[in-house]
Amino acid sequence: WPAPGETVARFAVWALWAGLATAVVAARVPALRLRNGAPGGRLVAAALSERPALRSLILSNALFALQTASDALYLWGGASLPAGMTYAEYAHRGAWPLLLAALLAGALALVAMRPDAASPRAFAIRALTFVFLAQTLALLAAAALRLDLYVGVYGLTPWRVAAFLWMGLVATGLVSIVAAMANGRSRRWFASANAAAALATLLIGASLDPAVIADYNLRHAREMGGQGVAVDLRLLADLGPSALPAIEALLPRLDALGRHDDARRLRGRRDALLAVHQSRMANWRARSFRALRLQARLDRIPSDWTLR
Repeated sequence: WPAPGETVARFAVWALWAGLATAVVAARVPALRLRNGAPGGRLVAAALSERPALRSLILSNALFALQTASDALYLWGGASLPAGMTYAEYAHRGAWPLLLAALLAGALALVAMRPDAASPRAFAIRALTFVFLAQTLALLAAAALRLDLYVGVYGLTPWRVAAFLWMGLVATGLVSIVAAMANGRSRRWFASANAAAALATLLIGASLDPAVIADYNLRHAREMGGQGVAVDLRLLADLGPSALPAIEALLPRLDALGRHDDARRLRGRRDALLAVHQSRMANWRARSFRALRLQARLDRIPSDWTLR
């Protein structure tokens, strides 16, 4: 563990960044007001008016109803995918409707939360917006299931972890829309809540240890008796020193399967990663709690693996 002075210094730096992040999120940003006569003012006013919003909601609800029915047929109804389409393609295609739904839901929420929305058309917009939000949540659940099925076969990667985090951010945004509309919250509250959720998502993604990806892929790899595909050796090594425990667990299996060339190349990458880790541990400025956790795992590896 680091020395007490080093720990105090680290917490001081973290507290400084936390204060700066809080100031950015909680700052009162001046509202941007565009007059109808200002450049772009008429365009913005027309885009946020009730008539195009109502038409967009009717069309969007119809389109997403078809998408939800298709997902229910393939994911829960047991229907086979169209000829020539793999689950990888099916999972990738599900990300684009989700992105469109998230952007459209946010735009429609700005219209539904207008303070002067008291006309019959405005009430219809609010009702259709709640229907659209429910369909978007169903689309989010289907996209998450697609990704889960895909990861169960092909394993985790940093981008797939980012996709899960993105879905969590979308879910938070949808919940904030419902809360804002149901409780009469302002657009400023809606924007602040989503900014805080985006910051939390970035912090979670930045603090995620790549060892999670390495360990998951190893547990599900074909070489270890799992139901997934063969482990991607290049991806495993590209995860950095955090993958060292998984690499050490995989090497005996590669030798047992007769894949001596793969084991030889992987040992070379292991030694290079170990050298990087040891150089970090030797310099207290480069040492991190992630590196300390990794060292604790390496210390628990059987003694027949010499740390050189």
